[in-house]
Amino acid sequence: MPSVNTISDHNANLDGSDSEDSLFSTGSHHFTDDRDDQTLLPLTQHANTSSTSVFSFETIPMIPLSQTQARGPELQKKVSFINGLGLVVGLMIGSGLFSSPGPVLEFSGSYGTALVVWFISGLLALCGALCYAELGTMLPMNGGETVYLGRAFGSLVSFMFEFVTIAVQKPGRLAIICIVFGEYVSRIAYHTYYFNVPHDSDASVELADAIIPKFLPKLLAVACLLILTLINAISIPAGIRLQDILTIFKVLTAVVISVMGVVVLSNKGIIAVLVNLL
Repeated sequence: MPSVNTISDHNANLDGSDSEDSLFSTGSHHFTDDRDDQTLLPLTQHANTSSTSVFSFETIPMIPLSQTQARGPELQKKVSFINGLGLVVGLMIGSGLFSSPGPVLEFSGSYGTALVVWFISGLLALCGALCYAELGTMLPMNGGETVYLGRAFGSLVSFMFEFVTIAVQKPGRLAIICIVFGEYVSRIAYHTYYFNVPHDSDASVELADAIIPKFLPKLLAVACLLILTLINAISIPAGIRLQDILTIFKVLTAVVISVMGVVVLSNKGIIAVLVNLL
């Protein structure tokens, strides 16, 4: 039968007087609350936020990167600096670099206008990258856009953005890349092996495209997606090596295109070419 002192000590712990020291105490085992090592996201005054909201970030501890790295045990590193650089460069150089010049030139009407469009688009992309760099230094926390949008517009907007990104944006982007891959492989195969004459006119190119089966680009896109998924699911190092190889290939292709443009300008005369562009 427990003594009176034991019961009184137990009641004292229940009333919260010593809850800070014994909140996670059970017998001789003590479990400390590690929330002191975490940084709570500062409160945001927004109409969408409230202390009882399901999507409230105010009750979620956001862990800074410095404290995350200081905590042990440290996970085994799978990505080196070179691999990370290749991943970022590969994400920046997408399929648009190889698939968009044709439609841009078609709708702009001239080479000079198309170059101006590309130059302005590059400036806009650079501004976006600089904004992300500034946000990353101001809020060095895990979460990316979740943290930034939560601070600016509230937790509901942040949650909706992440939901749309996971459910729509990333799958759609990957589908577009795979479809472009399927179309280019189909054209290379049919234009190279089924036609021995060069395609000097748009009519000949359209004729060559017309004989390509409609299902072939989509079939190649699905096969590409399945192969990439299996590689990344089976072996992470294999996926990283494949990413590095594809990144090198894309960078070399972009460099070759740029060098060929400079060579054409130097052979025909820069002034004459610029006049013809406009």
